[in-house]
Amino acid sequence: MPIRIFSFFLIITFWINTVSADQSPSAECGIPLIKNYIPDQYNAHGQNWAALQDSNGFLYFGNTDGCVLQFDGVRWRQIPVPNGSIVRSLALGSDGTIFVGAQNEIGFLKTNPSGYLQYVSLLPELDENVCNFGNVWQLHVAHDTLFFNTRQYLFRRVNNKFRVWKAKSTFHTTFKLPGYKLFVQEKQTGLMQLSGDSLQLIPGGQQFKNDKVYAILPAPDGKILIVTRTSGLLLFDGKKITPIHSPVNKWLIENQVYYGIRLRNGSYALATLRGGLVLLDASGRIINIINKNSGLQDENVWHVFQDHHNGLWLSLNKGISRVNFPSPVSVFDEWNGLQGNVQHIVRHNGTLFAATGLGVYRLQHATTSTSAHFTALPELKGQTWALLSLPDELLISNNYGVFSFQNGRLHKLTAKSSWMLYRSKRNSNRIFLGLDEGVASLYRKQGEWIDEGRISGISEEARTLSEDSTGNLWIGTVTNGILKLDFNGGFSQQPKITLFNKKDGLPAETYNLVFPAQNDVLFGTMHGPYQFDLLSKRFLPLQNPLTITPEKKFYTVMAVDRKGNIWFNKGKQPSLLRYVSEKSWQKDDKWLWQIPPVPVYTIFPEDSGVIWFGGPEGVIRFDTRQIVTSDIPFRSFIRQVSIDRDSVLFAGQASAIIVEPTLPYNQKELHFVFAAPFYGQPGLVSFQYRLKGFIDTWSGWSTEPWKDYTNLSEGRYEFQVRARNDFGTISTPAIFTFHILPPWYRSIWAFALSLVAIVAFMYGGSRWLIAETHRKAIAERKKIERIRKHAEEDVRRKVAADFHDELGTRITRISLFSEILKNRVIDEQTEDALLLQKINDNAHHLYDETRDFIWQIDPQKDTLLDLITRLKTFGDELFENSAMRFEISSLHKSFSHIRLSMDLRQHLLRIFQEAMHNALKYANGQKIHLSISLENNRLQIYLQDDGRGFDLSSQNSGYGLKNMRERAKNIGGELTIESEQGVGTTVCFSENLSE
Repeated sequence: MPIRIFSFFLIITFWINTVSADQSPSAECGIPLIKNYIPDQYNAHGQNWAALQDSNGFLYFGNTDGCVLQFDGVRWRQIPVPNGSIVRSLALGSDGTIFVGAQNEIGFLKTNPSGYLQYVSLLPELDENVCNFGNVWQLHVAHDTLFFNTRQYLFRRVNNKFRVWKAKSTFHTTFKLPGYKLFVQEKQTGLMQLSGDSLQLIPGGQQFKNDKVYAILPAPDGKILIVTRTSGLLLFDGKKITPIHSPVNKWLIENQVYYGIRLRNGSYALATLRGGLVLLDASGRIINIINKNSGLQDENVWHVFQDHHNGLWLSLNKGISRVNFPSPVSVFDEWNGLQGNVQHIVRHNGTLFAATGLGVYRLQHATTSTSAHFTALPELKGQTWALLSLPDELLISNNYGVFSFQNGRLHKLTAKSSWMLYRSKRNSNRIFLGLDEGVASLYRKQGEWIDEGRISGISEEARTLSEDSTGNLWIGTVTNGILKLDFNGGFSQQPKITLFNKKDGLPAETYNLVFPAQNDVLFGTMHGPYQFDLLSKRFLPLQNPLTITPEKKFYTVMAVDRKGNIWFNKGKQPSLLRYVSEKSWQKDDKWLWQIPPVPVYTIFPEDSGVIWFGGPEGVIRFDTRQIVTSDIPFRSFIRQVSIDRDSVLFAGQASAIIVEPTLPYNQKELHFVFAAPFYGQPGLVSFQYRLKGFIDTWSGWSTEPWKDYTNLSEGRYEFQVRARNDFGTISTPAIFTFHILPPWYRSIWAFALSLVAIVAFMYGGSRWLIAETHRKAIAERKKIERIRKHAEEDVRRKVAADFHDELGTRITRISLFSEILKNRVIDEQTEDALLLQKINDNAHHLYDETRDFIWQIDPQKDTLLDLITRLKTFGDELFENSAMRFEISSLHKSFSHIRLSMDLRQHLLRIFQEAMHNALKYANGQKIHLSISLENNRLQIYLQDDGRGFDLSSQNSGYGLKNMRERAKNIGGELTIESEQGVGTTVCFSENLSE
């Protein structure tokens, strides 16, 4: 087979024939949605060289400022490279490690304990002779092997050991495809593969010794697509390299292709240095060219990367951009030829037409060299309102009238300017015109259109028209409710007209529109879709209505697809009621959040599943066939936790091991920052949070990615946050736990000290209480004692007085009478005289005893001084006529303040009276001395004589010692007796009066 024929066969098998463009879904794709990030947003140099995404969804970009940029969907961070050089390349290892290539620097990113990503250099593993290697242009990771290349060297790292190849001339690029060996292009040599430790040319590889290769990508049937700077596209089947002769080659060469990837859906994205990004389908046809005309901020694209949700990230010479491709949503606006507000969309003979404020535009399909775009019908100008597709012609209504477009030519049918063109169901030859004031009709007869004029009785602005199953024509107006025209079984210029307004169930008089449904009519109101109930003759919301807040001049535009689903605009957002059964629908807006929020004036659903939305922003194409659910989990992350927005507790890297922090009580104002790496429609990711231990219920949904908590009390807390993306998917919560210590006065040791203090206080208090109770009891007892004593003293005083007055007097009289009788007896030795003497002696003795008794019970004689005085009187009388001289010392006036109990006075008196009697009777001395001392309440009484003394060991002594000791014991005192023969005797009593 000749080479030319074989090459043609390869091209046919790989690239689908251009003739099939009309059948390709991509042939009518508009501009994908683009989000541009300018350098001021990420706060680094405009130039970016590489991009990748980790398993958590975070994005990374190599930047000229000598750093790796990290983006979590909300915030940007910078991870610097130590030498501050340009980061040219990035690669993701199988274990999630991010490798970084810069100028004379190679390394990886590692999370530190605080949750920050830091750069770790691999230079210590390299031989010093090759460390000055220059820019690392490509990085590849395969299993446990790392490849990277510079202009001079090719490096391979396995098990922390490097193998280095030096270029014969200059290494240009390297590529690694799954299942293939490493491809290496070297100038002046060609395209090689690394086999073992040697570089070997691939078959035909020498043709690239002077042609730069910028992409090697998988192609159908196991082939490889090679993209070059000067030869364009080529195919390699493992044995032979074959050029692909395609018009796209010229575009790629002119715009200097630089990088390329194969997308998950089999299409290709090729980056250029001059023309932006070109998207090719699997057949090699241009799907779209993303450049400044598409809204791209810069056409110099260094790198392109596809994220987990299929978005394309472009590393630009000035900025970073995300292209939402592949996506069910694309846009046509002024950048691809569509001018003016879009009022109506139809498809006519396979071509999509759009009526705008500047005319009529038709959609041109994408070709091998151009993307899909609109072109204007040059013959027609002016504000166009409605289109109607008929089998052999397209009717157009604008400010200048109604026109027929047929075979590329325009023909004016009437000068009436119409808001709407509606083809009657009852008679397909009749077209109703919705006018500024009323309704008119056109009728086709024998191929010619006849203006039948206005229908009488109608002056309202007829914005929309539709027939029901019985042939009634319904008219929607802007200011006067809804009209129904009943033609009584046939068309008439004077039909029966019924006006419906709020009394019939419409939510408002204004902005009521009518739309055709399956054999019925639906009504668009300020409160959403309504239907008319034939039984009640009232307008009712649909069975499953949406709650819509009315807006000024709010139009509910509706369209029903072939499945019975109702598409309409809910505010500035398209919405869907999915058909369930007859007159029953279910809300289903899950995928419509991908459509940007713009006003919608018209909706055109096609049987293919493509829905077209038109409005002031152009046309949005929504291809329901391309809705693909992602198996990538949607996750939320706590990206930073700080105290007072200053001191960072946790820096938010997901791989960090979080140790639950314990915070002092005075640092209790916490700032949480969170994110959910989802890069779809901007602003549609919302968050919900709660702080368990403070408020356990979830907050409302909010787009603010932060939360502050102030004045938290002590305790353990668990902060949780979850996110919801534009698909309605809710992530699992991210969790951060922490503990706030109590203030010092509520700490454990403070509680312990407080407990000790409380115990001590309680103990002291109890002791005080006991003491106080005891004191009060004593005081009460003393009070009672005083009362009792006073009462006793009163009794004693009365008794003493009575005894003194009565008994003393009578004893005295007895003594006196006995003395008188004695004096009358002459003989003193007679028995009567002796008897009288005894009576007289006993009376005297009784008197003395009575006097002592009265003295003892008399409370006025209770002092120590009274006792001493009594003993002195007794001594003076006892020793008055004896040979012994009685003396007393230490008689102080202060003794008058020392009160003694009656028992104490009685026993002391008897003890020392006994002692004095014994001295008088037995001592036979010359002097007897009584002394009293009182020191520190210690009472001591001494009685000393200088008599003959006696032997204390004698049991039969006449001193009555036993009786004296017994008395001393009874009053709690101590009695000591010392005696020495020839020296004398000392009797001592001592007692502590305080006891």
